[in-house]
Amino acid sequence: MPTVTNTTGELNARTILLAELAQTISGAKTFDRGGSAPFIVNSGAAKVANLDADKLDGQEGSYFLDLANATGTIGDAQFPATLPALSGANLTNLNASNLTLGTVPHARLGTTGSWTPTDASGAGLTLTVSGASYWRLGTLVIATAWIVYPATASTNTTEIGGLPFTPMASSMHGGYVQYTDLAALILLLVRSASPQLAFFNGGGNNYTNATLSGKQVRFTAIYHTT
Repeated sequence: MPTVTNTTGELNARTILLAELAQTISGAKTFDRGGSAPFIVNSGAAKVANLDADKLDGQEGSYFLDLANATGTIGDAQFPATLPALSGANLTNLNASNLTLGTVPHARLGTTGSWTPTDASGAGLTLTVSGASYWRLGTLVIATAWIVYPATASTNTTEIGGLPFTPMASSMHGGYVQYTDLAALILLLVRSASPQLAFFNGGGNNYTNATLSGKQVRFTAIYHTT
């Protein structure tokens, strides 16, 4: 290590660092203390302004801001006190192929509820209704009901309203009649873009209310909604 001596030649055009004074260093300094720390800072010392490490353990600062690079366990304090409500709108990119274990409860496979069939023929009939329920999965709706027509001489064509969801515009909706005490075939048609259905005979003609006077009809409507 060179030794600076108190001679004109050694001091000429040189800056002498004094530990007691604040000074600006313009030349590069190399610390070589083997395995020892290059310098020591007291624990009570203030932070040094404008001192910014380029990398930490070879990584830029943005690396440590990315949660994907985190390891270990995230503490409870890092989560908000109230989490967003879980709803279908919040579930995106849910791939069924990722479900490999366990079972999905029936309640998660669709929604169920009740509905009220009404006379929509314009005759103002009061129907006796029982067992009117529906099941919906996505846009698919299956609605069932057991209705009894009152005694009526109305020649209005049959029309049942009150479907739980409005069918989309399509001519492909339908269903079937499980039971009736009418001694004839009853076909069921769900109306397009209207929450109604109607009963037809085998010839494609709409039954009148009078034809079903006092009769029972148990049916299932199957259609798609928006």
